[in-house]
Amino acid sequence: MPSLSVKQRTYRHIGLGLGTLILSSVLISCGSGESKARIENTPVITVPKPKNFDIKVPVEMRNVVVKVLDNTDNSIVLEQTLSTTTNLSLTLPIVLNRSHLYRVEISTLPNSLIYDFISGQYQNFSMTLHALVDVDTSNLTQKIFY
Repeated sequence: MPSLSVKQRTYRHIGLGLGTLILSSVLISCGSGESKARIENTPVITVPKPKNFDIKVPVEMRNVVVKVLDNTDNSIVLEQTLSTTTNLSLTLPIVLNRSHLYRVEISTLPNSLIYDFISGQYQNFSMTLHALVDVDTSNLTQKIFY
């Protein structure tokens, strides 16, 4: 028969073991307080993104030059040679000024073609198309400089 002191010692060891087990599991689940959450305080820089510029052309043209010009000082915003005018979407390199009026020119090259609906074939042609563009800021997400 175990004596009373042996029983007490056994219960004490069981209690110490369970306490150590519970304390260890709590410290492990909490991360034992050694790891810190690091919050970086880097400033967020928002750069205005260039706007996509969609041009709708009533007929398909091939091998043309598209120019977007500032009509105020006649400076070139964008000049690009295109193989076709189907689904014409350009990305402007600058943010447009709201107080300026812009002009779009579509000019032909010596080997430019236009689709002829009557014959169903492409024909050679030579011309320059002009259109004026007003900056619309009603549903614009980029910053417009005044």
